[in-house]
This record gives sequence, structure tokens and C-alpha cells, in this order.
Amino acid sequence: MAADDVIYGLLLFLSIPFGLTLRTISNSVYREILCTASGLVLVVLVCRQHAIHALFLSTTNTVLILIFSKNRYLHIYSFILCFSYLAFFRTCHLFGIPKPSSHSNAVQLILTLKLVGVATEVVETRKLRDQSSCDPDNKAAALKYKYTQIDYSWPRLLSYSWCYIGALTGPFYTCRTYQDMLANQADNLPLWSDLKERLKPFPVCAVIFLLLSWTVSVQSAREEAFYEETSVLYRWFYLFFLFIWFRVRFYCAWVLAECIAVTAGLGAYPVISKPRSGGGPTDLQALEDIDVSSKENKTVYNFEAIRNILPYDCETSTSVRETIRKWNMCVQWWLVAHVYKNIPVQNKLARGVVLMAISSFWHGIHPGYYATLMSAPFLILAEDLMEKSVRSQLSNAKLIRLYDIISTIITMRCFEYYAVGVFFLQYNEIWRFWSSLYFYGHFATILCILGAQVLLKLIPKPKSDNHRK
Repeated sequence: MAADDVIYGLLLFLSIPFGLTLRTISNSVYREILCTASGLVLVVLVCRQHAIHALFLSTTNTVLILIFSKNRYLHIYSFILCFSYLAFFRTCHLFGIPKPSSHSNAVQLILTLKLVGVATEVVETRKLRDQSSCDPDNKAAALKYKYTQIDYSWPRLLSYSWCYIGALTGPFYTCRTYQDMLANQADNLPLWSDLKERLKPFPVCAVIFLLLSWTVSVQSAREEAFYEETSVLYRWFYLFFLFIWFRVRFYCAWVLAECIAVTAGLGAYPVISKPRSGGGPTDLQALEDIDVSSKENKTVYNFEAIRNILPYDCETSTSVRETIRKWNMCVQWWLVAHVYKNIPVQNKLARGVVLMAISSFWHGIHPGYYATLMSAPFLILAEDLMEKSVRSQLSNAKLIRLYDIISTIITMRCFEYYAVGVFFLQYNEIWRFWSSLYFYGHFATILCILGAQVLLKLIPKPKSDNHRK
């Protein structure tokens, strides 16, 4: 394991108890200063000289917001700025600037989402403020404004951008969620019970990660001997274990990241407000009822707003769509809220392709990201067609259960096959590995789509109950 990875892991661990110290400070201004300062220190320690990228972009985006805060297209300007800089960040070595490290890339990824997100929150804040002032009787707008508006002064914008929580590996959270953390002085947050629940899968995942780190690696699969001296079956099993290593690596990092947020009190909302990963509360009337009743001490909280991963659900899901939804959940919310809903196309497959194209660009400029992520819409299409043509036609509970088990196995095999793009990144290496497995994943996807289409045509349509009078 590289020294940078060890330092990265230690900083994640140390950030967990730091949150407990942070909550002992009652003054919200002092807490905000500490969050900002510690975030800057953390980013500099991990990124070193490459931290200048994060500092430059966050400052530039803040200036953009202050200048165009009244412009309804502010979020679009911010999106163009941040994603354009992301392209420069990935290619800066071509201009004689040192190439950023992988950990610096992770910092830049999360920062990009936060900066575009906060610009959108500014636009929404002004829009709701105008609606409330023009129409005082519009209770819905007033309620939404009360619980979603943000302070977009330059100290708050920079503080949100540089906060240590989520700086290294997420989870993504909104500026309003950050604002609520600073204001929330409740002493009945379920910190310890939530920490215990989230840390349950960590020991197992950590042990598996360490064991597999010593036995499988992407680098070994790049060598000529790997293809000349191994069988197809060996390569398939190697990919099987390589994908397990890939998954548990992210499980470990994201579980620790969630725990950092929990100890600081970030993302704590009343259960009855139905908080959602990334976006926060969805039932604003419930929050209003709590405020009116003034029963803060009896309010039951959870931290679902910063829930980023559900390892068990990812491993046992019978659906491609559900597996994707349970993976990097806060980023999934951002993609839907800021990209998917704004795509001016009605066709779901086309919208999915556009969404994954943008997601691929966000992840990186290497061909492998596109090869992996843009396969998702077609996997979902194949799954939907198989559901209609096969599963929906089964009436026996045991057969349905058997179908779900087989679907779970196939879903994971498809994910590990298409993950080859993320492992190798370069087109020639991806092609070599896939061709050594005879492109079984692509053939299986195409076969399911075409086979399901044929079955749907063979299934008799229900007769109409309408009769002539």
C-alpha cells in the first residue's frame, strides 16, 4: 500500500473524533471558522502543491456568485466554469504544470459538485424570496424559502467550500445542510448509535481489502504474462476478486466519511421530515410543525441526509437500477437534481446516456470511464425488458424467487465486467482484457435486449373488455 494511501486513511480516521470536539463549541461562528481552517489544512496535507487548484476554483466560483447572484442563469455559468476547470485540471500537465495526484483528483471532484450545487441554491433562494414577497399568501413558497434558503455571503460560501467534512472523499451535502449543522445545538442526536450502525461492515470490508491488496492488482493484469500464461477461467476469477477489492475499498472510505459527518452533527434531521441522501428533508411541513410545537428535545433525529453507501444492499440487490442507487448515493442525488431533470429530452434511454456522459466526464477524461458508465443505460434497458418479458409472466412465488437470485448473480457479473473500463482506463488495455474474455458481457446485454423484445411480441395481449352495445 502506498504511503499516500496510508496518510489518506489516517486523516480520515482522525477526522472522526475531531467532530466530537467540534460539537463541544457552542458558538456557531467559532465552529464555522474551525471547520474552514481544518478543511484547508486537510486539503493541503493531502494535495500539497496541487491544493492551489481547489483554492483557485472555489475563490473564482465565489466571485462569480457575488457578481451574478441576481442572474437566473448563475447555476449554468457555475456549471460551465467548474466543469471547464475540471478539464484543465486533468490536462494541466500538457501545459507544463505538475500532474495532480489521485487524491487531489478526489478533492476536486467533490468540490466541483459543491460549487455547482451552491450556485443553484443561490438561484433558488432568490427565486423563492421574490415569490414570497410578491405573493405573501403563497404559503408553499414561504415554507420552502424558510427551510431551503442559504446565506450566500462570501465568508459562508468559502467556508462551505473548504469545510473539512467530505473534503477528501465526500459525501456531497448542500450548503443548507452545512448551515443547519452550524445552527443545530440539539443534544439528543443519535451519534453513538448511528456510528455503531454505520461501522458494522467496516471491519469485514477492511480485512478483505487488505487481503486482496496483497493478492490482486490492476498492474498485474497489464503484464503480457497475464494473458500468455493464464486461462479464460483464471482471468474471469481474477476479475471477480479484483472487483471485490474495488468495492470494499470504496465501502471503507465512504463509511469513514459518513462517520466524520455524523460526529460533527452534519445531516442530522428529524426522522419525520423524511431526509434524503444529498438533498436533506423532503417533508418541510413536518419541520414547520416541530418549530411550532417547540418540542426540540423530544425530536427523533437520523443522519440519512449524508447516507452515501449501503454495502449490504449493493451486494444483495436484484436490480441494476437499485444497485446504482445504493452506490455513492449523495452523488446520485446531485446528478439527478442538477443534470437529469434539466435534460431537454423525453426519451429515458437518451436522457440516461446524456446523464452518464456527464458523469463520465466528471469522473475523468480517460476512455475507460465512458466505456463503463455509459453501459449503465443499456444494462437498465435490458433489465427492464427482461422484467416485462419474463418476471412479470411468472405466477409461482418460488420461480420469482429463483429469477431474483439469478438476477442478483447476473447483475454483479455485469458490473464487474463493465468495471474493466474503470480499472484500466486506456482503450487498448480495456479492449485486450475484454477480448480475452470474448466480450461475454456485451453479448449477454445484447442477447437480453433482443431476446426480451422477441418474447414481448410472443406474449398474447390481454383482450379488451369493451363490447359493442
